[in-house]
Amino acid sequence: GARERGPCGRREEGAGRGQQRGGGAGRREGEAKAVGGKRAREENKHAAARIRPMGYGELSAGMLNAEVMDWSRFKNRGQAGSFIGCCPSEHSSGGRQKLGQIDRIGRARLRTLLVEAAWRLVKWNPQWRGFKKFGEVLTGGVKVSGARKRKAIVACARLLMVDMWRLHT
Repeated sequence: GARERGPCGRREEGAGRGQQRGGGAGRREGEAKAVGGKRAREENKHAAARIRPMGYGELSAGMLNAEVMDWSRFKNRGQAGSFIGCCPSEHSSGGRQKLGQIDRIGRARLRTLLVEAAWRLVKWNPQWRGFKKFGEVLTGGVKVSGARKRKAIVACARLLMVDMWRLHT
C-alpha cells in the first residue's frame, strides 16, 4: 500500500514497515523522552542563572559554562574541585596524612576566574556559606597575613565551583 509520511519525513504510525517491526510508537515515546530531557536540562540552566549569588555576574557565569561545557561530567564534588586544580596535594604514609599546597593540575583560567569571583563575593555577599569557615580571615575581623587570606580565598573558590556544579546538575 501507499506509505504516508509525517511532517518530518518519517512514516506515520500504522503505515509501512514501522507497524511490522513494532517500533513506531515506542520509538516516538523515546524521542519524546529525549526531547523532554533536553527541555528539562535547558530549564535547569535557566534556573541556575537566576539563582546566581550576588557578586557572581553574568559574564563570569558565561565564561565558567563555556569552559566546563557539560556539568554532568562530574560525578561528585571532589571531581568538580579537582577540575580547576584547587584540591590539596597529599603526602601520606602509613597512618600519617599530610596535605600540602594545591596541586594546580587543572584549568588555570577557571581557577583565576573563580578566585576573582570569590573576592567579589567577599565584598557583595559576605554571608555566603563558603565564608563560614574563613569569615574572620576574609572580612577583616582579625589582622592576618596576606598569604593566609590567599589560601582562604582559594579554598572558597573551590567551594564556589562545587556550588556552581550543584546548581547546574
